[in-house]
Amino acid sequence: MALEENSSKEKTEDKSKSDSNDEELDLTSENFNPLKALYSKNVKLPVKNVKRFDNLAIFLSRLKKAGDQIDSDLSQQPTTSKKVKSKEEQEEDEKYHITNAGRKFLKEQAPVHRGKKSKFTRDLIQRMETKQGPLSLLQKFRSNHTKVKIYIRKEHGIRGHLIGFIVAFDKHCNLTVSDCTEVWTRRKFKFSESKIIHTNPSEDCSKLLAKMKINVPEISVKSLNRKNVVCTRKLNQIMVRGEDVVLVCEYKE
Repeated sequence: MALEENSSKEKTEDKSKSDSNDEELDLTSENFNPLKALYSKNVKLPVKNVKRFDNLAIFLSRLKKAGDQIDSDLSQQPTTSKKVKSKEEQEEDEKYHITNAGRKFLKEQAPVHRGKKSKFTRDLIQRMETKQGPLSLLQKFRSNHTKVKIYIRKEHGIRGHLIGFIVAFDKHCNLTVSDCTEVWTRRKFKFSESKIIHTNPSEDCSKLLAKMKINVPEISVKSLNRKNVVCTRKLNQIMVRGEDVVLVCEYKE
């Protein structure tokens, strides 16, 4: 058994030596055999550290790009020299805008290059600081801590107004106001437009709210005329929807 193993090892060594000296495994030889090279382990490459491609199609496409530079390293992109344009072609380029697809447009019809878009950020503070146009006035009131007067609308007309300091806002004109005083008008209950008949008296929820530790702001009511009253209440902070905002201006006492 030992003699058979030694003889098999000698045969493999003889095969490897014959493979190393075989012209069929030499890539530069005319007698190169690619099928034999696939199954042999002693193929000597003429170039060391050559770039390997995933398949033959990638190699052929890179070979076409290389052109006559077959002996060079195919891992590098070939350098193509720019063609010298004639005067007619230069005049045509100045007159028209030619796209990559070959379509011609006049200069005023050409698409406008806007450059890279800024990244979308959800930070409300950064947005408020970079606002332009009418919203920049809200940023001015906010940064200067200016007291403002905000008119609020109802279904048909002006409901009332708010007086306070702007804490935050967004592009939809949603406002957060602090140290706010809200003033609005409403009809007296005798002249109310509501047609619902209240059979049961309203319940007093003050004890329930006190248990829940909820402080409801007191509303002071003052008669305006025979049918309307003016209601006033003070709030530490309130958020106003942008669709209800009519006008924002500086409050002057």
